[in-house]
Amino acid sequence: MGEIISEPENDLLEKAVADGRIPIGYTCSYVPRVILSVDELVPVRVRAPSIAGTEIADIYLSKVICSCSYPRSLLEYAMDDRYEFLGGWFLPRVETMCGCLL
Repeated sequence: MGEIISEPENDLLEKAVADGRIPIGYTCSYVPRVILSVDELVPVRVRAPSIAGTEIADIYLSKVICSCSYPRSLLEYAMDDRYEFLGGWFLPRVETMCGCLL
């Protein structure tokens, strides 16, 4: 069980991909479940486990736009090519992810 929750890519996901399913990343409950339940898709809740910092993401995602660490960490994780296994993403607007109003 530890491997399943410690990294976004795991044995269950690899088996789904081998069966021809497409991993689709999503960030929160605002993504309609009907979209994530399409037959060929396998939803993957994106997160950034063990991320050390957001120095690269800070360059591209200004703190003026969003100071929330969650989207910054996801961007940093993605820029390290750690989500290259995903076939696509469903992402809400930044202010929805941060819970802030711009």
